[in-house]
Amino acid sequence: MSPWTLAFVLVVALLTGFACGWWLLKSLGVRSPNAWVTMIILLAGAIGGPAVTYALMGPRPLSYIVALLAAGFTAGATFWPMSKPQGTREWL
Repeated sequence: MSPWTLAFVLVVALLTGFACGWWLLKSLGVRSPNAWVTMIILLAGAIGGPAVTYALMGPRPLSYIVALLAAGFTAGATFWPMSKPQGTREWL
């Protein structure tokens, strides 16, 4: 896979994960109780996802794709409440 193709696939994976996280948790109405929990969720996705996929799959493109899907999902899952009007966001 060429570097440009891999870059495109990784960007698509990140955006797909973000959209899935946003849609799923918005549909379920699940939101983080406070900013500290949000930070833990984001760190788990951004650091834990790549660490786990790298350990399980090794340094391969599929590992990077799955890691970015996880990171995007956690970002989308935690960012969706920000689409609501200011008065309905309790902890921001």
